Amino acid sequence: MVALPRPSSSRPGLVAPAQIRRAHRLDHAWLGEVGTRAFAHLGDYHEVLPAWLAQANVAAWIDDPTPRRGFTMIAFYRDDRSGAQVADLLAITVEPPWRGHGLGRALLRHAIGVARAAASAAQLLELRLCVAEDNLGAQAMYLRAGFQPVEQDVGRYAAGQRALRMALPLR
Repeated sequence: MVALPRPSSSRPGLVAPAQIRRAHRLDHAWLGEVGTRAFAHLGDYHEVLPAWLAQANVAAWIDDPTPRRGFTMIAFYRDDRSGAQVADLLAITVEPPWRGHGLGRALLRHAIGVARAAASAAQLLELRLCVAEDNLGAQAMYLRAGFQPVEQDVGRYAAGQRALRMALPLR
């Protein structure tokens, strides 16, 4: 569990510490709803997110102190181009009322920890992700966490934004 500031009535804006747990099937509808809203500016994720969750190599984690506030989703697979085993941060989001309180950073740190914990057993070389070219806030967060841009054309999101690849070495 990642510690964040405790709630305080005298200091508005502070939130309960992140309480990140592995998502289970009963969470899938919530994940789909939140993700579809969060990523609507990129395209229609209504069918994409459930399809990802149905795959055996994809797992999600939720910040759930009740109410649930955000999630990450990671896929583990062999890269077609390089043949290397990788972890891919498919999605990370925080519900709008909870943004700006460090929960996104906590979820990202947790995802990095999950990938690092799996790295030696699964021979994972990197944790990668795609981010929209116009999402400068997320890019800055990823850079601060140690991700670096990768010179690779990974295409565009359905709504037309260029997708940028970033990667964090796990070894």
